[in-house]
Amino acid sequence: MTEALSGAATRQELVTAIQQVRKRWRTKLLLGGGIVVLGGFLLALFAASWGLQAYKFSPASVIGFRIGIFTVFFALVGFFFIRPLRKRVTDLQVALFVEESEPKLQAAILAAVDAGGLGEGTGGALAAEVHPVILERMIQQAIEKCREADIAKHVGQPAVKRNTIVLGAIAVVAVLLLAVGPEFLRQGASALLVPFGSAEAASPYAIKVEPGDATIPKGSDQAIKAKLNGFRSSDVVMMVQADDEATFQRMPLVSAGDDASFEGMLFDVKAPLQYYIEADGVRSPTYAMKVVELPAVF
Repeated sequence: MTEALSGAATRQELVTAIQQVRKRWRTKLLLGGGIVVLGGFLLALFAASWGLQAYKFSPASVIGFRIGIFTVFFALVGFFFIRPLRKRVTDLQVALFVEESEPKLQAAILAAVDAGGLGEGTGGALAAEVHPVILERMIQQAIEKCREADIAKHVGQPAVKRNTIVLGAIAVVAVLLLAVGPEFLRQGASALLVPFGSAEAASPYAIKVEPGDATIPKGSDQAIKAKLNGFRSSDVVMMVQADDEATFQRMPLVSAGDDASFEGMLFDVKAPLQYYIEADGVRSPTYAMKVVELPAVF
C-alpha cells in the first residue's frame, strides 16, 4: 500500500512539473505574440501615418488607413496571439520541449511520459508493454533528473525573460515615438487611433475661408480671404463654378502680407456660384454664394 502511494506521489510530481513547464511555455507564447502584435501594429501605424501625409489627410485616406491598420491589428492578434494559445498542447509535447531545453535529461522525461501515459493528451501506448517495476523506475529516474535540473523553475525561463524585455522595450519605444517622435507620426496616430471620429476633423491641415457661404447683391464685388492652418504653400487658388457653367474655373489668390494669408476678388457677380480654396493638395469645403436682386431706389 505504501509503495502504491509512493508511486502515485512520484507520478504526480512528474505531472506537476510538466504542468508548470506548460504554463511557462504558454507565457512565452503570450509574450511572443505580444511582441509581434505590438511591433507589427507600430510599423503599420508608421506606414499609415506616412501615407496620410502623402494624401494630405484627405477624408477618404483617413478612413481607408483607419480600416487598414485595424485590419492589420486584428489579423496579428488572431494569428500570433489567439491562435497559438488556443492550440492544445499535450504533455508529450511539453516533455519534448523540456528535453530540447535540457539535453542532459537524456530523454528520461519523454520516455516516462510516453510509456506511462501520464498527464494530458498522452495515450501511454507503451504502458502495456513495459513491466510496472521498470515503468516506476523510469518515472523515478525522470523525477530525479527533473529535481537535478530544477525544470519547474528553469526550463523556458530565459525565453520568458527575453520576451518580457523585448516586449517592454517595444512598448517604451512606442510611447516615446507617440510622445516626442516625428510630427507626422503623432499627427497620424491622433487621426487613426480614434476609429469613429470625424475624418474631416482628424486632419491637421485646413483652410479657413471668409466669407464662406454668403448672400450678396447682384452685380456686386466680393472679397475672398483664405488662411492656411497647419501648412504653408505659395500656390493658393480659388476654384469657382457658376450655376450655368459645367466646370470650375481657376483663379489664383495673392499673398495678404504673410505666408499663411491670401486673398482674391470676385468681380461683378451676377449669378449664384460655388467656390472652394485649394493649396498643395489641401482643399476647403465647397461654399455657395447666392445672389439677390436689390429693390430699385427712385
